[in-house]
Amino acid sequence: MAFQKILCPLMAAALLTLTACGGGGASPTSATATNTTVSSSSSLSSNAVDPTPPPAPTASPVSYSPDEALLDAGAADSTKLYIEESFNFDQHINLHLDVQAISAEGVPMANKRVKITSINAAISSWDDSRLSERALLAIGSTDANGYFVNTLQIPASVQKILLEVNVIGIQNKVILAIGLGQEMSISHIFH
Repeated sequence: MAFQKILCPLMAAALLTLTACGGGGASPTSATATNTTVSSSSSLSSNAVDPTPPPAPTASPVSYSPDEALLDAGAADSTKLYIEESFNFDQHINLHLDVQAISAEGVPMANKRVKITSINAAISSWDDSRLSERALLAIGSTDANGYFVNTLQIPASVQKILLEVNVIGIQNKVILAIGLGQEMSISHIFH
């Protein structure tokens, strides 16, 4: 019953629409067929649509230069903060490592584990208790010729690393300072 209450008005609306539009079809030879033509005349009425769009407004280039008066003042919020164009937003550096492990007899040490950790910048001796707070950056192994060559992306905040090779009989760890910059290359031979 509820379905009929909804369906009846919808059918009536569809029938009314078809009837108002001419029933949906006319024969090509019908006497009531009309031809519509559009002419471009200079006597267009005021509500006629112009087919050409108006020219787009030209925007003046936006200047991102800071207000000179604000450069000496502290920023009240982040919308007033000025950052130099040369400022580098990168938060990492590329560290290229070239490490070789050679035995006391001069033989390359193949397949030895190499571990790179970041350590506190103030650490300078092996007995510093802060060495236990180191953070792992990478692990790898030496190749058949005793080389470990890799480029790591490490946090820019790292100032020192502990480089270790898992061997016995040679000096197997070293503390190295990381310089400032986006690219850093370190070569070290354990022997």
